[in-house]
Amino acid sequence: MKESNIDLTIDNKKCRGAQYTQIQVEKKTKKIDLEVFNLHLGLSAIERQKQAGVLFHSKEFKNIQAKTPTIIAGDFNDWRSLLRALFVEGFDFTCATDTSKLWGESALKTFPSFAPRGGLDRVYYKGRLKHLNVSRYQDKTVKIASDHLPVVVEFEI
Repeated sequence: MKESNIDLTIDNKKCRGAQYTQIQVEKKTKKIDLEVFNLHLGLSAIERQKQAGVLFHSKEFKNIQAKTPTIIAGDFNDWRSLLRALFVEGFDFTCATDTSKLWGESALKTFPSFAPRGGLDRVYYKGRLKHLNVSRYQDKTVKIASDHLPVVVEFEI
């Protein structure tokens, strides 16, 4: 297992980062590596674009093979889905938190937790992963624990 923190702080903005973890999953007789990035991006569109660039140029991301199961999830702060094309078209990810079947660009609403109106939290995936289900966890305690509702995504490797 590998793990590291990737600094995504841009200029003198608020400190931001991504946690990277490589998890070994046992499936029948073989072990499969699952690459996971958990991030929190900045508030401005330009800052988020730069942060995505830092992530994609990191040694952790660059060392991943094309078919390796990979998940990038977290608070993208991307109200207008401006990063979606970069992840989907540029790096061949699929967005598990897209809720629109027709256009595929409507994000699951998770913010604010007491009355969700915005889709700020995203889960992108690629490689040998099958997306089974996505939902918001809405127990009443989460509404006081965070200003975002947790996202639950089920995958099969």
